[in-house]
Amino acid sequence: MAVTLLISYRTYTGVEPVYYSSTTLGLANASVTAQQQSGEVRSNGLVSAGGPNLVANLLAMGLNNGAVTEQVVAAGGLPDYTAEVFSVPGGQLPLVVISTTSPDPDAARKTIELVAAQGVPTMRALQQNAGVPEDQMLIPYATLAPGEPTAAMPSRTRSTLAIFVVCAGLSVVLTLLFDLLANRIGPKRRVRAHTAVPGSPARNGPPIDDHDGSATTRTRSGDASEIS
Repeated sequence: MAVTLLISYRTYTGVEPVYYSSTTLGLANASVTAQQQSGEVRSNGLVSAGGPNLVANLLAMGLNNGAVTEQVVAAGGLPDYTAEVFSVPGGQLPLVVISTTSPDPDAARKTIELVAAQGVPTMRALQQNAGVPEDQMLIPYATLAPGEPTAAMPSRTRSTLAIFVVCAGLSVVLTLLFDLLANRIGPKRRVRAHTAVPGSPARNGPPIDDHDGSATTRTRSGDASEIS
């Protein structure tokens, strides 16, 4: 158990902190009401089909796309980031949260900035492909600039607990195996040692003088037999 505690302590203290950074993209409130201009109905077809949530989900998917990731990495960012939709209660337009973690705080912050910068061209390309008029497009914007990355230990506790449980389990198993072997081997050794001791009584004991010139031997059962 002492070894288990030592390994767990070294694991806990040896894990380096990672830094978390994030930003949030909102969607500019374009007019989603059909407008009549020169007899032509103009609206955002994506919003009409699935609401702002559909547009936000398309934006998150676009930011997670491999092509955008390659551009982020080429500019010096990290490929390990996520873009997820956060629905705001009360009928507000949804938000897209971009986050990443890295042992290097500067790399984490730079990655968030690069991904956020891809929001406008990604959103524009998606709406253009859907045939959305320019004046009806939703435009993403950063609600807050990426703040200072915060240090966190997301895996230190889990790693320490996992190692502690595994080592403790092994200790229990090894202890049970040792006890089992000791219980099996111990009696055999005692029997062998008893039979191997010089002068130990054999199956038939030594002759007993009956004072009449004859001798008898006493067996283990206690019966005596006369030796002529």
